[in-house]
Amino acid sequence: ATLEHPQIARLYDAGVDGRGRPVMALEHVEGKPIDVFCRDGALSVDARLRLLVQAARAVAFAHSRLVLHRDLKPG
Repeated sequence: ATLEHPQIARLYDAGVDGRGRPVMALEHVEGKPIDVFCRDGALSVDARLRLLVQAARAVAFAHSRLVLHRDLKPG
């Protein structure tokens, strides 16, 4: 919840529902998966690499605060 970064959706709340399942309330981000965005926009290799760098910086930011994301994928 303390991660504040332009490329990371805010976590508003987390807990467990009535059935004991974990739940998270995250900021809603309008858009498309990055692979679809690149394809639909016919982005150049340079533009795709700039997006990849933004994503890598966001992940590095999270890692620097001991948050690990083990399921990163374009979708």
